Amino acid sequence: KDDADDHGKSRETIIVGHSSGAEAAMRLAETTPVAGLVLVAACHTDLGEPNETRSGWYPPSGGPWLWEDIRTNAGPSTGDGNTIMLHSLDDPFIPIAEPRFVAKSLGKGTELRE
Repeated sequence: KDDADDHGKSRETIIVGHSSGAEAAMRLAETTPVAGLVLVAACHTDLGEPNETRSGWYPPSGGPWLWEDIRTNAGPSTGDGNTIMLHSLDDPFIPIAEPRFVAKSLGKGTELRE
């Protein structure tokens, strides 16, 4: 988030994040209005990986996911969301259940392309 503050993000900015960067993008959108999100290989848990746990993006250390805030801040001011998610069915690291959960949690305005 601190880096994003230095790069002029606004309601016109689309944030793209891959893997852990997708989680960073979601955390940014919890508090920052942007035009939308493109999340590649997103997940909502640390998958039991120690480095991911230490990152602080995931619950419990990162706090609960604020799904409604992400949806409201990622898209038009109507709060309808504007998130595209991309995920491979044969991703060797992130099971498809992870992005499916994220897409369901974000709800309206979220499209998952598998």
